[in-house]
Amino acid sequence: MSSFFSNSIYSIIQKVLSVILSFLTLMLIARALGPEGQGKYSLLTSLSRTFLYFLSFGLNVGLVYSFGKDKSERQNISKTYFILILSLAGIAFVSSQLFMYTFQSSVFKNINQGSLLVASISVGVWFFNSYSSSILSGLEKFKDIAIANFLQSLMLTCGIIVLWATDSLFLSSGIGIFLTSLIFLLFYNLYVLYKSDFRVNFFKSQFKKSILVNNLNYSLKSYLGSITEFLIYRVDIYFIAYFLSKLELGVYVIAVNLVERIWIFSESLERILFSKLVNMESEQEKKNKISILVIKTNFMISLGCGFFLAVVSDLFIRVFFGDEYSGSVFYVYVLLPGVILQGTSRIFKKILEANSYTGTNAKAAILCMCLNIVLNLLLIPKLGAMGAAVASTIAYTIYFVSLLIGLKAKLNIKIRSVVFLSITDLRTVWDFLKTRKLDKN
Repeated sequence: MSSFFSNSIYSIIQKVLSVILSFLTLMLIARALGPEGQGKYSLLTSLSRTFLYFLSFGLNVGLVYSFGKDKSERQNISKTYFILILSLAGIAFVSSQLFMYTFQSSVFKNINQGSLLVASISVGVWFFNSYSSSILSGLEKFKDIAIANFLQSLMLTCGIIVLWATDSLFLSSGIGIFLTSLIFLLFYNLYVLYKSDFRVNFFKSQFKKSILVNNLNYSLKSYLGSITEFLIYRVDIYFIAYFLSKLELGVYVIAVNLVERIWIFSESLERILFSKLVNMESEQEKKNKISILVIKTNFMISLGCGFFLAVVSDLFIRVFFGDEYSGSVFYVYVLLPGVILQGTSRIFKKILEANSYTGTNAKAAILCMCLNIVLNLLLIPKLGAMGAAVASTIAYTIYFVSLLIGLKAKLNIKIRSVVFLSITDLRTVWDFLKTRKLDKN
């Protein structure tokens, strides 16, 4: 368990530092570009991640799963997935260009062609970053992943600071720095892989269809859950961009960026927990014990962070972003309950995936995605961006309840045992911190 403890600490530290850097970046962009420019920047950066989720078909999760389940085939797994990722990256680039051309007069209105092109290139780079990070995850090199992600955030922030200090921070230059930071992340990941004990040999390894066939069912179910989950997170941005002005989108995005920082702990733990559970060969009871402890700890931390954010958000937004973003505070209050629950749902999802119950997550995600889309279509035209906030909170709550029921049905994890820490749990956490083991056996 020492590696699990160390990886968790490294990942949390990286997430906290990245949050600090991302807020500095967000603040400079928000002040330099104003709400309307901030809305356009957020739309373009979100677009690159959207196409990654839509066209990756769960290959990143499947790669990590394959590495844990079939260690002797890792060379062939790496080559097989690389060829697919290369093909999908090209398809994603072309698809993003067609998408932006189709909605140029509505969603992407008044955004220059250069910025749109850079956003499309970012899509392809995301695919290769996902591939390299997945291999590192399969090798459980989370310290290296944490360092890489921090350096990418640092480079982005430094670039934005330079542009801001030289009065050169515009939409096109900001998106350019964003792409540059992603390219840097890719080369750093490749450098880490080159220096690691495991090196991909594309000449001696083979492309094996059997690898894909054996994991196809798992990958597609995971993909279905991931894509629908991503739409739950981001579909509101596209609906606001379509129905409302970029100014309203910019104000709403500030609130979303603020409340989603609560997820730094779940984001840090979910990938590590997934890899740990996949690689464990112990009995289900011990896996459940680890899972429940992580769930409870994450929930209590998220609850505390949410309460703190509710108290300071008004002052924080006015001081760091300016009075023109003061409307974001109301969105924060509406989004907070759902975001707190969703942080725990992220852990639920990885536990189910690690135990091969990807279909359970997919069903819950599809239900909530459909609900979220319907609510956005109904509420945004009537309530504006506040309708999107209400829709998100309702969808997050339903998703939480659905996955909680799934844990009870599939893994016999009792519902009452996954929320608050008991005295016994606190004693276990304390022993964990001292010995880096969940038990002495």
